[in-house]
Amino acid sequence: MKQYFGRNLLSFSSGRSLKEMKGLEWIFIGIHAIWVPVAIVMGLMHDPASITTVTILAGMLSLWSAIAGFMNHRTATVEGQLHLGIVTQAIISVFAWALIFQFVSGERTAAYGVFAIVIIEGAVRFGLMGSLIMGVVSVMGQA
Repeated sequence: MKQYFGRNLLSFSSGRSLKEMKGLEWIFIGIHAIWVPVAIVMGLMHDPASITTVTILAGMLSLWSAIAGFMNHRTATVEGQLHLGIVTQAIISVFAWALIFQFVSGERTAAYGVFAIVIIEGAVRFGLMGSLIMGVVSVMGQA
């Protein structure tokens, strides 16, 4: 069973080497770190449901970025990098939805643009299949 899922999981690597995947993960960790002050500034400028919640979400994203950086440094296999990427993608998706729910009030639905970043990250990280999966998740959530 593990061999079956391992082979199917490796198809998400798009033939990238471990070094390429590690470099890509560092880029995403940096982007996620940039989201922290952006989320706080958005909270101050756009009247969220709770600025405290937005600050806590930003802190949690910051904590995950530190954990992901440590795990990225320690991971030594392509399969391990794929697992880290999948977990990170899931956490960022939850973060994006939590942030959206803080800003959705009346006409202030511009926060849905946050999910565009998640879809693009899915595409870069996992190719077309990742983009399609994240796009479907986005559309189903918005429905």
